[in-house]
Amino acid sequence: MHKDVVEEVLLYSLSFLKKYGVDIYYYDSSGDNEVKELIGHKNGSGFDNVHFVSVPTSYLYGDKIDLIFSKEGLTKEYNYIWPIKDRSIPNETMLKAVLDRCDDKSDVIISLGLGDIYDGDRFDLRSPENLYKLFSKQITSLETVIYNTRTMLEDYRFGGSNNCSKAQNDFWHYWFLFDKLAQIDNPKIALVSKKGAYNMVSSVQTANNWRKRIFEVWIDEFIEVNYLLPDIYSPYKTQAIKETVSIGELLGEERTFIELYKEGILTKEVYEKYRDFWEFVTCVPSDTIRRIAYGEV
Repeated sequence: MHKDVVEEVLLYSLSFLKKYGVDIYYYDSSGDNEVKELIGHKNGSGFDNVHFVSVPTSYLYGDKIDLIFSKEGLTKEYNYIWPIKDRSIPNETMLKAVLDRCDDKSDVIISLGLGDIYDGDRFDLRSPENLYKLFSKQITSLETVIYNTRTMLEDYRFGGSNNCSKAQNDFWHYWFLFDKLAQIDNPKIALVSKKGAYNMVSSVQTANNWRKRIFEVWIDEFIEVNYLLPDIYSPYKTQAIKETVSIGELLGEERTFIELYKEGILTKEVYEKYRDFWEFVTCVPSDTIRRIAYGEV
């Protein structure tokens, strides 16, 4: 967790978060005190709605989400918990739209961002399968889902992330959501989209440790975690995998493969390892990927 990232996000959002009675917690595994000191300064300036929770440096992504779902470190009871990456925060329009849906007591609220995903500001689903079919791509992003603490997290206990595969750990929120919804009869799923609503992302540049693992995470692990989901999702698993991995930010464009080749991440060996998987995860032709990996482009 980078102090400059947190400072930019808090400067942008802390006043309107306090106005709407929203508390924000930082679960920090960095091992230093910079973020803790920053939050202490904010507390001293009258912002009692921002909190700090120290997390062991050994914790992986899934361990942190596991800890959040177990409500560790919370100073009071909440109706909803909204996990979000430290470099991102909803803007005021998105926050208001989500808070409005909290009154419906839905099991989960899905925030869909820019308002161009479907017509209208809101709709509801009762089928986890339809949620998976329509929005599994968006739900891979941590900040998309807001969880009802009573219906989704009431009996949650920390530790599941320690007894699962690496794939489940790296996609803990994704796996948990769809697994849990499959256990609820007619879950109430509220979806929010509104013009002008989006998540602010910090402009501070930090290291992207995931990029070096892009093929491992989005081919090996993402395929595995989807096929570990309950059978009710089986008719849509192949579709969900390809629609997600083939977005432009991941493996959906030829230029991405060229960039990965230049960075030494896409190699001949990587191409050959996934030779039988390319068609399953991307619309970029396998032969094009081969030519890039072999330095022929």
